[in-house]
Amino acid sequence: VTITVPSGLPIGMEVEVCRWSSNTVTFAAGDGVSIKSVNSALSIANQYGCAVLKKVTADEIWILSGDLA
Repeated sequence: VTITVPSGLPIGMEVEVCRWSSNTVTFAAGDGVSIKSVNSALSIANQYGCAVLKKVTADEIWILSGDLA
């Protein structure tokens, strides 16, 4: 599963995503969007793990944190 983060959402918006199955969950940046995370990780590492996306700036920068790989 790939979740694409679109542009145009409000600053401060948060989205929590949990991986319920053994399938991989990966985050992708839409046009004009930048996703920042530790070690540039963009996937939820483990089944039942969760991650949070938060939009932090007006220029479409999002922080991704949580159980990442």
